[in-house]
Amino acid sequence: MSARHGIETYAGRRQQRGAALVLALSLLAVFSMLGTYYLQSMQLAVDTNTLSIRSVRAHEAAVAGIEAAIGGLYTGLQEDQLHLILGKEREIVFPVYKGVVNGETHGIEAENRFENKAVLSIEDESGRVNLNHAPASVLQSLLGIDGETARKLASSLPHAGGEAGLVWLVHPDELVSRGFLSEAAYAALDKTLLTTSSVAAHDTPAPYLNVNSASSAVLAALLGVPLQKAEELRAQRPYKTLEALAQAAGADLGALSMAPMLRTDSQCFRIRSTGVIGRSGGAGDQVSATLEAVVLFDGLGAHRVVSWTQIPTGSA
Repeated sequence: MSARHGIETYAGRRQQRGAALVLALSLLAVFSMLGTYYLQSMQLAVDTNTLSIRSVRAHEAAVAGIEAAIGGLYTGLQEDQLHLILGKEREIVFPVYKGVVNGETHGIEAENRFENKAVLSIEDESGRVNLNHAPASVLQSLLGIDGETARKLASSLPHAGGEAGLVWLVHPDELVSRGFLSEAAYAALDKTLLTTSSVAAHDTPAPYLNVNSASSAVLAALLGVPLQKAEELRAQRPYKTLEALAQAAGADLGALSMAPMLRTDSQCFRIRSTGVIGRSGGAGDQVSATLEAVVLFDGLGAHRVVSWTQIPTGSA
């Protein structure tokens, strides 16, 4: 009896130790899972913070790019060298630094593993027709709409003597939302012919359309001549005076409905700046931010930003 009791006691103790071992292994597995989850959460937080910091730096680089472009435009206007920067993409590289601690000494040094730059392009906005300040005949020609729709569009804007409550177009895509064009018709338009941003004060607009940078389609619309004739006129540029253009076109300058809005130099420009930051050599972890600004200069060299847009990543 005693031997049997001893065997049962030994077996019971083995079972208890086995259960304890299973419990310990289970707890170890749980703690391992919790530790793994904690490490993954910490890494996710680090990656999120890194992405946020880089997004801010990319945005700052894009802003710096626009400021640099404005400075370049000012110089180009003063020195009559706009042709050197318009329509050309260029890069501005900014230095990247990191903080260093050496004992009690703190400082910064160059961080060569990363690059920070802005990719710029500048287009002449002065050659585009401002939809807020174009007569119905020009709107009809450029938008491919009938005369009645063109007149309704022109009368829907708050020009002097118009109805109360009317508002200016903020972007050409409002041609669709206001019912003047279908989405398909708007998609087929050449958007480079149009703008709503080249005038500083809509109530008292100054001449804004530069005939020396306008496309053949724009020249044909504002002069009322066939496209082939407009192409010939374009080939004869630059025109020093509006009278010289009218004479070449065989038109009466005083009879042109857009004559008060015409000029022979450019003062409005569209700047697109993409800030980029990431590992040197494009290792796949680069972050970018794109801004677009329309800048209007006056005759004294002062400028005004009339439009500022953040372009979603991946947009053209």
